[in-house]
Amino acid sequence: MRPFNYSKTKEQKWDSDILGLIAAIYKEAGKQELYLKQQPEKLENLVEIAKA
Repeated sequence: MRPFNYSKTKEQKWDSDILGLIAAIYKEAGKQELYLKQQPEKLENLVEIAKA
């Protein structure tokens, strides 16, 4: 695996497409957290089905 230099990311310019994708990921993660809080038993059942 190649090493990753995190210090260079501070210097990079981010275009609107990349920022839009990051925002979409954050939004979907928030939906998942909300679902987990509202119906944890259903989520556990879905996880068990996926594992089988």
